[in-house]
Amino acid sequence: MGITWDWVRNNIGIALVLLSGALMSFTMLSADPVGAAICGEECARGTIALSLMPAYFAMMVIGIGNSATPYIKYLVKREFNRRDLKRLFLGLVISGGSVLRREGKYCIRYYGKDGGMHSVFRDLAHQIYGTEPQTVKVNGRGTWMSQFYSKHAVLEMAELSPGLASRKGETPTISYILDGGKSIRIEAVRVMMSTAGWINCTFSYTSGSTKAYPRLGFGSVLSDSLAGECSCLMMAIPLRMESYSNSKYPSKGYLATSDVEEMQNFLKAGGFLRGSRVKKGTFGGMEKNILLQALLGVHGTEFRSREAAIDLLTSRDDASLELSIYLDRLRLG
Repeated sequence: MGITWDWVRNNIGIALVLLSGALMSFTMLSADPVGAAICGEECARGTIALSLMPAYFAMMVIGIGNSATPYIKYLVKREFNRRDLKRLFLGLVISGGSVLRREGKYCIRYYGKDGGMHSVFRDLAHQIYGTEPQTVKVNGRGTWMSQFYSKHAVLEMAELSPGLASRKGETPTISYILDGGKSIRIEAVRVMMSTAGWINCTFSYTSGSTKAYPRLGFGSVLSDSLAGECSCLMMAIPLRMESYSNSKYPSKGYLATSDVEEMQNFLKAGGFLRGSRVKKGTFGGMEKNILLQALLGVHGTEFRSREAAIDLLTSRDDASLELSIYLDRLRLG
């Protein structure tokens, strides 16, 4: 995925953890009488280094903190328990992944073009199961896939949502997520929307002017039962969406709303996770939160042309939007 600041930060964090661990081990060995006998007189002088143990420990704490994404730090700060983190992980798998359980292979996969979302998937897996998935590029498709080989994780996810690992085309359920408290249900909405949520914009043309109207949606091939459960989940925000049929797949559908107040509710709850971007089209590559905020800002505004509206929408300042969303969340507590 290329060298980015997140990549640098994560690797610095890992390096700090490894270095501090090595220094702590060496210091303990040097201060130990048996260790001194093995290492010799010079090594025995290392007892003085015991005074540096607090500094080594601080290095390790800083390293662990730097190797986690801001979102995982936020979850830890909120003191969500392991069961709650499993709810978020299940949401990621259902909205953007798959589960493989056959011929002795046990693998959970997560797909998508957003490097930030793959980081969230990896960090959650590591936080819950102690092992970090590997992310690889899918050649020819312009996307990425994170693979998590863990029999325990696969069996647990299949237990929490039996339809996930079924070969009979059964529909997965998010009942385990719905059993969680309101705070974790709100985060589950954000996680799932960041994976399978979408934004589009319709333009109306009257009297020589153009107006832009946003539409927020989730999924494209949801079963009726899953769509119903997702609608219930989104009420934690509250985010009310109507169910629509997919013309290509009559038995499947999606959720969507064009109501400005509902979209504002979603943004006030935090909106999409940072790093979740529009995948393709006119606004391809834009942060979803940036685009949604921009669309709400120009809702009903008249422009001289469609191009003029798009130029304004794509020139919004990312930093000011993030600050606005953060302040909204502070006001909500």
